[in-house]
Amino acid sequence: LYVVLVLIGGLLVMLADLQAEKKKFQNYSDLVYHGVTQRLLTAEGVITALVSFGKSSDIENSDQERVLRDLVNAYPYISAIAILDWVKFLDRSGYERDMREQGMAGMHIREYNDANDTFIKAPTRKSYLVTRLLVPLEPETSQLLGLDLLVDKEIKEALSISLKNNAASLVEVPDFISVKHDMALLKNTYFGRQAPKTLLESKRHLNGVIILYLDQQKIFTSIRDNLPEIDFELSLTELRQSDDDATENHATHSYSEKISPLSVVFTDLQQFNIANRDVMLKVSSEYEP
Repeated sequence: LYVVLVLIGGLLVMLADLQAEKKKFQNYSDLVYHGVTQRLLTAEGVITALVSFGKSSDIENSDQERVLRDLVNAYPYISAIAILDWVKFLDRSGYERDMREQGMAGMHIREYNDANDTFIKAPTRKSYLVTRLLVPLEPETSQLLGLDLLVDKEIKEALSISLKNNAASLVEVPDFISVKHDMALLKNTYFGRQAPKTLLESKRHLNGVIILYLDQQKIFTSIRDNLPEIDFELSLTELRQSDDDATENHATHSYSEKISPLSVVFTDLQQFNIANRDVMLKVSSEYEP
């Protein structure tokens, strides 16, 4: 009887410890969720402010670069900021000439060629989405200048969605951009100081795009420093095609436990919407009794 009581007592203690660890993990998971969503929403606020700032200010390129550099320095998880121009084919020659006169020697609008895994001169198309400015500009990122990103299907879809709802879109960075960015926020810019009110106005007054390149590891850095025993993973689902759906900021939550003889793995999946995108956050931790 004594042995049975000892075993029961030990089991109760183990179950109590397990429940305490489960509660601690769930609290940590909530902290991770709030930390990640706060950073993504802050980045969304930054890109919205940049678009508004561009509308309300007549600024020179040097001042524009200074503003962008200050923002990159202020938010470590924003690894780079790019300004892209919407260029119609009829304006292409003049645009390329202007860029060369501004110091981009030999500048031609280029695109990525998947067959040869190289960048080539972009062929004739109705329009292009061309990277004009990138901050910071480094040797490994200089290849982005003059690059047409409209050839990427996801960026093209995001631009189309933003034309409908005038909101930012969260996208995966194209594979052909060989720099360490995991995802990016994209928001359209328009000619004039007033935001377009209809889809037709959006198409007529489209000026280009601002892109904030985000570093997922730096989004997690401060969280990981404080919670070293917790693992995180952030992934993106398909872009929302409906502008009505894109405004639904719903969240779903799924918790599970995987029990083995020597350990218990807690896993928390949280799906939420940021900038026309469903984002999946996976948080996990292993507990060894």
